[in-house]
Amino acid sequence: VDLNPAAEKLMGRTRSDLIGQTVYTAFAAVPGIVEKYRDVDQAHGEFIAPSGRVFDLTISPIRDGRSRLTGRVVVLRDVTRLKEAEERVRAYAAELEERNAELDAFAHTVAHDLKGPLNMVMGFSSIAAQDPGISEETEAYLRFVETSALTMDAIIINLLLLATIRDAREVTEPVDMNATVQASLARFYTQLEPFDVMVHDLPPAMGYGPWIEEVFANLIGNAIKYIGDDNPAPCITISGRRVDDWTRYDVADNGMGIAREDQKRLFDMFTRFHGRGKPGSGLGLSIVQRIVAKLGGVVGVESELGQGSTFWFTLPAVTTPHGVKQARLKPERARE
Repeated sequence: VDLNPAAEKLMGRTRSDLIGQTVYTAFAAVPGIVEKYRDVDQAHGEFIAPSGRVFDLTISPIRDGRSRLTGRVVVLRDVTRLKEAEERVRAYAAELEERNAELDAFAHTVAHDLKGPLNMVMGFSSIAAQDPGISEETEAYLRFVETSALTMDAIIINLLLLATIRDAREVTEPVDMNATVQASLARFYTQLEPFDVMVHDLPPAMGYGPWIEEVFANLIGNAIKYIGDDNPAPCITISGRRVDDWTRYDVADNGMGIAREDQKRLFDMFTRFHGRGKPGSGLGLSIVQRIVAKLGGVVGVESELGQGSTFWFTLPAVTTPHGVKQARLKPERARE
């Protein structure tokens, strides 16, 4: 029996102590290993000592020039700490999954409990504001209540969406972007009446349709909100193009624009610019960034103060030629 310094430490014996000794004596510190592997020339596995320590074990044969077995090399690597760390990681992952499930259930319960009373506030304030017998001041207060309730409703919806965004790999598929954009624009039918909205024919991309619809809806809503109250010709243009293995989509407007120093914080949660006179929760762009990141893309903005903004995002391109049937569009006003 011969030992290297690490084995000497493991066995608690020196090389000189084991000269002439049997393997049973040499491996006294890890009893059971000889009985299990006595007739094995070559093996690899995991060995748990009576002490509870875990070893990665490899047995390799030693042969002479005539291929006769003359001995075996036994390598023991103590992996106890590694196994303990793996077990802790598994326990943390299970605990995290349980907490996420609890948070999802809590979020949906809270949202359900809040939206009922909130709908009543919005409904009754709207009805009361239409009473011809109230003063202009009272009507203004009621409209403020209604607007605040609508803002709170949007916050609840956005927080729920943000909380439920998970890994999209299992639901990713080729998406018809023309149909997706039309569904997003339909949400703003009345707000877009004074706008010149141009939608170019959009190439498909890999993604998840409902999430991408939310991305476009948030970017379109953002363009409407910050187009400028005194803009004589408000315009929104939506376009897309293939760039190598990616597809890039642009939502451009000729609105108020964003200062360079503000663009770094643009996608942070609850970030709002141009004062607090505009409705919204400050969550829209952070939701856009999170969705696009989950789908494997990136999001950005190109803007100058007073020169409008172009918000863009990328998604993996569709590599198969027949991955999706597209609704073909000509550049036109989207609401027509």
